Amino acid sequence: MLEPAYPNPFNPETSFTYKLTEDGEVTLSVMNLMGQRVATIVNGEFQRAGSYYRTWNGLDTNGRNAPSGVYLLLLETGTKRQMQKVMLVR
Repeated sequence: MLEPAYPNPFNPETSFTYKLTEDGEVTLSVMNLMGQRVATIVNGEFQRAGSYYRTWNGLDTNGRNAPSGVYLLLLETGTKRQMQKVMLVR
């Protein structure tokens, strides 16, 4: 379960918590509305069931500032996918 990001809209960073009900591989990505991956926060990492806290600092995978706009946080586990919208305002 991906909890609501705070703050949202945000500048320069947003924070969020996700909860896993079972152990498994987790990928947490930031996507633009065209479906392109902008940043990867967790990359196929094995995690135990429990709560995890992460932030996104508004940077893309190359360390550059992502432009203002709407982005999707995408949480993927072995059995589930969940998304939520966040808005970056520069």
